[in-house]
Amino acid sequence: MKLQYIIFIVLSLAAVPFCVLLTLDHVAPHSYKTPSVEGTRNIMLTSGNIRYQSTGTGRNTILFLHGFNAHLGSWNKVWSKIDNCARTVRLDIPGFGNSDNWETDTYALPEQGKRIIEFMDTLELTRVTLVGITMGANLSAWLASHYPSRINGLVLISPSAYTNALQHTGLYGLLTKPGILNDIGVFIARRKLYRKLFPNSRALHSFTATSSYGQKWDAELKNIYTPTIILSSKNDRLIPIKYARATSSDIRNSIFISLSTAADDNIPHAQPGIVAQTACQISNDVNLQQISMNIREHLKNTK
Repeated sequence: MKLQYIIFIVLSLAAVPFCVLLTLDHVAPHSYKTPSVEGTRNIMLTSGNIRYQSTGTGRNTILFLHGFNAHLGSWNKVWSKIDNCARTVRLDIPGFGNSDNWETDTYALPEQGKRIIEFMDTLELTRVTLVGITMGANLSAWLASHYPSRINGLVLISPSAYTNALQHTGLYGLLTKPGILNDIGVFIARRKLYRKLFPNSRALHSFTATSSYGQKWDAELKNIYTPTIILSSKNDRLIPIKYARATSSDIRNSIFISLSTAADDNIPHAQPGIVAQTACQISNDVNLQQISMNIREHLKNTK
């Protein structure tokens, strides 16, 4: 009888780690088949491949950075409305879309920022206007803080890295907040066994990215002097609009614009014309106040 108890205890203890792995995989996002987009190319960087698309010409360049677990096709509606105001480039951020064969154990903002700069150097993009949504907006702000000479302007759509901005619930919500649970999630997601058992998991991407959010990201905002437009919507339940306002208040040369009556939680999809217009104007050094007036006029005319 004692032997049976011992066997039961040993098997139970052995099952605990596997249950932890299953739980983490259950709550974490997963990869999916990325839709093809006509006209894209691939380029090899130091640690992985990047899929991108580049069109247009001109002295200015607009670089689009998508949100978490998305891909360059997220900008399709905006892309079709961009006129020939600048060269336009969009990419699958390293680790996402078809830029997913990266040899790395982190997708935190500092490392992702270096990869974007390497991408810009490879394409000989000396200076760009960044347009980013959620994770892409967080990365754009980080780049403007650390590489100000490379960034001409910012359009930040629903930035999500401000302290407590992300409103994920349950265990996943706890794991995506910087702190000890996030550290545990990162530790598990980095294990070879986890990555082998769950190759489609985006736990590593999610937890390492959010580990660089919160107070670390908030502190970067005060170093940004780049002209910045911040767009957000009251209909966004994942990232309450008050955090976009807080982001704007910490960036000296910025204007916050609420699209509360004209957009859902996916502004590039709901208002692609505004995003395209704003990107073109800020890339061509139009005054922020004038851009704000133009957006409000656009909203008025489309009611």
